[in-house]
Order: sequence, then structure tokens, then C-alpha cells
Amino acid sequence: MPDMKHLDYLTAVTAHDVVELRRKEQTYRGSWKQRGGIGAFMMLARKWDRLEPMAESFSYDIFKSIAVQVPAEKAIGAGEGSDGTVLAEIRDLRRYLTLVEAEMMARGVVAVPEVADEVADTAAVLRPLVVATRAGGAPRASDSNKHGHEAERLEGLASRSGHWAERVQDGLTLGDYKKMRLPCMIYDRHSLDRNPPDEAVAVLDRRHVATYIWDHLPRLSRELNAKERELTPSEYRWMYEWREEKFRMREEFVECWGREA
Repeated sequence: MPDMKHLDYLTAVTAHDVVELRRKEQTYRGSWKQRGGIGAFMMLARKWDRLEPMAESFSYDIFKSIAVQVPAEKAIGAGEGSDGTVLAEIRDLRRYLTLVEAEMMARGVVAVPEVADEVADTAAVLRPLVVATRAGGAPRASDSNKHGHEAERLEGLASRSGHWAERVQDGLTLGDYKKMRLPCMIYDRHSLDRNPPDEAVAVLDRRHVATYIWDHLPRLSRELNAKERELTPSEYRWMYEWREEKFRMREEFVECWGREA
């Protein structure tokens, strides 16, 4: 009988899809449906047309194709699932299919599953998600044995203090973020010299986690005068640079930290 370990990683896969879809839609703005349902179908067909000859070169053994390509990617310093690989096409096809179903829910044609509300409001979904969003973007093989302990920890935290995500704040220490298994950025490099590394002050790296984990955190003005910057909390000042007579938010932070004008 086949083992069922893959079930331990379903939420990690789907949570990563949501993060990537939200990030890319900020740029593409629904262009995939601009030409209606026929255009959306052709988009899906193109992905399959690219995937099929790739799989054929491995006698359609999809597991083997990925197992061969991933080490080869790492050998040249590329990330897993880089463009032109079987894994990249699988991810793209799966995410486009997700967009199609989400669109039909948005139109009121397909009912929203009741489980969606439960998943959004429980610590259970965060267990695989935080594993998936550590450095490297994917869980290690050894992590599967830790899921049970992590579930107990998060569920206990949720029962004591409400929604787990509401405890996530900016300006915590590196050690705090490590305990929550969340990516962060150390903004005060001098604190690394003064303190043990885990006491260095950091902010959550919102770009690499699902939006609902940080949507309670403040959005910031995209440009500031000198007085406004002085009043801005220190954990955010470094996100600005002096440009065109104002302090302007650096481009890499606008999407997840910037406030609409």
C-alpha cells in the first residue's frame, strides 16, 4: 500500500500557491481572464502543451522528471521549479486552475465551501504554512515528523490568546520570529553587534507569507517629508530613501507595506 505522507504537505503546497497568486495578480491584474472563458481555457491548454513534451522525454514518468531536474537546478544555483522545468509547469497549471474556480465563486456560480471559513480562522492551517515559508521556500523532509508538535503549540497559543496571526507584530526580535517559523528582516544591523543574534530587532517579511497573517499590521505612506519620517516608527524608517525632494518608499516594499494614496 502506498504511503500517505503527501497529505502532510497539502496545506504547504496550497498556502504557497495563494501567496504566489496574490503576488503575481498585483502585477497582472486579472489579465488571464481579459478575453473571457475561451481565453482562459486557451491559457490552460498552453500550459498542458508545454508540460506534455517535457514529460514525454521521461517516458511520462512525472516523478522521475522532477527528481532529475531539481538536483540539476540546484547544481547551477537555480531555485527549485525554475522556468522551463516540469515542476514550474505543474505549479503554473495548478495555479491557473485555481484562478478559474475562484473566478466562478466570485461570480456566484460556484458555492464557497464551508471549510474555507474554518481554515481561515484556525491555527491548523498555519502549521504547514510556517514550515513552508522558512528560508528556501519549501519544507525539509525531516519537517514532516514535527507537524504534530507544531500543531499542539499553535493550537495552544490560539486557545490562550485568540487568533494566532494577531500576535504577529513588527519590531520583534529575530528569536521571536524564529520561534514562530516566520521570515523576517533585521533592520537594525548594529543590534547584531550589541546583542546575541536572536535578540536583534527585525520586522516580518510580508512578501513571503500569506496576507491574512499580516493584514492587521499598518500600511505606510509611500512618501514622507522630514517631519513625517521623524515620527515614523524606527522599524519602518529604513524602508525609505531620499529621492526627488522627499523620502520615498523603496520599490521592493511598496506592494506589501505601501498605502494607497
